[in-house]
This record gives sequence, C-alpha cells and structure tokens, in this order.
Amino acid sequence: MRRQYVDVARSRLASGGWSKVLDAGTKVLAPLVPMRGGRAESGPLLGTVILSYACNYRCGFCELPQRSIRRRREGWTEFDTEGWKAALRGFAALRTSGVGFTGGEPFVRDDCAELLEYSLGLGMVTHVNTNGHLLDDELIARLVGMGLDSVNISLDGADAATHDRLRGHPGSFVRVTDRLAALGRARDASKSARRTRVAITSVLTPDNADQVVALADLAERLGADSLGFIPMHEYVGREALDEVAPPRPWAEKMTRAIADLERLKSERTILENSDGYIALFSDCFAGRPSPIRCRAPESSLVVDCYGRVFPCVPMSEVDRPIGRVKGSELASFWKSDRYAAARRDLASCRACYWNCHTEMNLLWSSRDRPAAGTAR
Repeated sequence: MRRQYVDVARSRLASGGWSKVLDAGTKVLAPLVPMRGGRAESGPLLGTVILSYACNYRCGFCELPQRSIRRRREGWTEFDTEGWKAALRGFAALRTSGVGFTGGEPFVRDDCAELLEYSLGLGMVTHVNTNGHLLDDELIARLVGMGLDSVNISLDGADAATHDRLRGHPGSFVRVTDRLAALGRARDASKSARRTRVAITSVLTPDNADQVVALADLAERLGADSLGFIPMHEYVGREALDEVAPPRPWAEKMTRAIADLERLKSERTILENSDGYIALFSDCFAGRPSPIRCRAPESSLVVDCYGRVFPCVPMSEVDRPIGRVKGSELASFWKSDRYAAARRDLASCRACYWNCHTEMNLLWSSRDRPAAGTAR
C-alpha cells in the first residue's frame, strides 16, 4: 500500500478523526460493489481540484500554462473564491474522503490557502501539490498551523542543473530545496493537533534516471517525510489517452533506475511508492497497456477552474472533459446518466500509470488483474 495513505490515516486518528478514517475505509470497498448502469454506490474516495492552469514555471513536459493563457484570450473565466467554495461543498455533500489541490501552480491564486482551510473545515482530508517556489515563511506557517494534511512538492533532480532544466526556471532548485527545509522545520515546531506531512514528488525520466538514490539522500537531508516517483507520461501535444504512455526508445535505459527504486524500497523508509506500483514502471516505459483495471471513474472526481469535470487526472491533461457544472451541481452530476455513461465507456481503459489512480487501483487488483496485453 502507498505509504501516504497510512501516514494520513495515522495523523487523522491521532487528532481524533476516527470517523473520517472509518468512512474512507468503507469507501475503499465501494468500487468492488458491481455498479448498476454505471452508477457508483458511493461518493468519490478522492477529489481533485485544478485550482488554476496558470503557473510561474515553464516545464518542458507540461503545457497547462499555455492552456491558461489561451483560455484567458478566449474569454474564459475561472471560478472565483465563492465558486470554488461551492465546488468544495459539492465534494463534501458526496462525502468525499480527501481532496487534492493542484494546477498549474495552485499558489498563483491568492485564495489558495483560504480554500485549503475551507476544505479542512468541511471535514475532508486535504493536501496540495505545488512546485514550492511561492511558499514564503508566512504561507508555510499558515499551512502548518491550519493542520493541512500534506504538502507535496515537486523536485525532479538531485542537483540544480537537472532540476532547473526540467522545470524551465533557473534558480528553482535552490529556492525549492530551501522551502522544503523551511517547511520541515515549521512542521516540527508546530503545535497543531494534526501533523502536516511534507512529501516530495519526482517524475522519473531519462534525465534523472541516474539520480534516484541521490534524490532519496536529498529528501532525507531536507527533512521530508517521503519521496514518491511517477513514471514519465507524454502529455505535450497529446489528444488521446492511448498516447500518454507510448513505447519509449529509451525504455531499456530505465532498468537500473527501477532496480534502484526496488532496492530503496527494501532498505529505507523514505520511498512512498508501493512495491506493486514500482513493479509497473517498466510496463509504462515500454508502452504496454496497464495490467490493472482502472477504477478511477468510480473512485475519483476531477474539477477544473472552469467547472469542467473529468473522471481522472490524465483526461484533464489531454483536455477531455465529460461535462461542465457549477459547484452546486457537482453532487448531482456524479450521480447523473452522463457520468454513468462515461464510466461504461472507460471500463476497459488501460492507458496510463498515473500515481494517485494506479496506487488506488492496486488496492483492488487481486480481483481485477487481467491477462497481460489486454487492450486499452
């Protein structure tokens, strides 16, 4: 099991949140209940809010900032603060167990911390994914003080040359590692009843394949609670889900990196990924369809800053919404005929190895694992 799930559950239990942990445990079983006509038996286990596609970085593997610019020119308007609060109430009405804030870069919006606090107030496990650049000391103190469940910071290299090149922002490595260390210190000094988890996320690519162990060493020095890897997907210029994990000419070169991950998992506690997830990395790089049945449409719900709804993060990356709603309509859309039809259409999808979905799919894989080579 992914370490983050266990850590957050422990933190919630320690702060008296046993009822929410029990409810989440019940939801873990819900995707195993046969659906009637594509209708899920319970609300989503995981909600994702794409707070904004705007970003202060220009990573070579991401085109979301360009999407933000294009939409602005076309006259699109993002949810304002009240619009996002309505969406969060929609998640809460579905008894969503946890909500992850992402982007773009969520902290380009001045109301991000306010919305994180609002989500916590609704009783949902809440975390944020960020590049870390905008985390000044005041903001860090606020996040830790509110008892935010987790702050996940992207770090794609163990040295400045690698990270800055991949992130398209000179000086980002120095800034981000400094902010990670500051976040760890604030976490350790906090008097909050709930401990904020400090996590590092790294995309595994040919550019950093020889830095797996060095990244683990760095994560430990910076005081992070965990380091998690995601196998590189191809989103720039892609329009179809089947294109996001194609065969890569450099797949064989990743063998040593995967072996390093397996060794780290067995020898140290810093690595967040489950054994089952690491075992899928070679399939991803080789372009093989995932051998795991995807339950994302039954267990997750993604909403972007324009109110567009997606059943999973990869579909948001390739810009394929299944509907558009106001925040107050979120609960009814989850139960709608339209979402039921999308679940039926995606029942055989094997396109990606995205971490948050695949790690949850692995919880049910013993029952659902198809033969290798199943078409997506």
